[in-house]
Amino acid sequence: MRDPRIDLVVDADCPNGDLAREHLRRALGQCGLPPVWREWRRDVDFIPETFRDAGSPSIFVDGADVGVESPWSGRSCRLYPAPDGGFGRAPAVETIVQALRRAAA
Repeated sequence: MRDPRIDLVVDADCPNGDLAREHLRRALGQCGLPPVWREWRRDVDFIPETFRDAGSPSIFVDGADVGVESPWSGRSCRLYPAPDGGFGRAPAVETIVQALRRAAA
């Protein structure tokens, strides 16, 4: 599997940032990829326009948002569908793994 470009968008005070980082590390490990990504904070001027309106936390793989089915995004906290049918505070590990595999295909 090739190393995709991964971006994490998070607010500095986001209570879900650490969970998103942990899920990202686990997903990368499952795919045999190094735990490497670029992290962007929405409160700085140099964030790319693409990420400026993403909810926090958001993960992008090769520019594609892994949370396309997320019912809540925009310039606020973001919720994600959870495997149990509820909502999670970060993309599920399996959701990230699927995005990484799509990027490799």
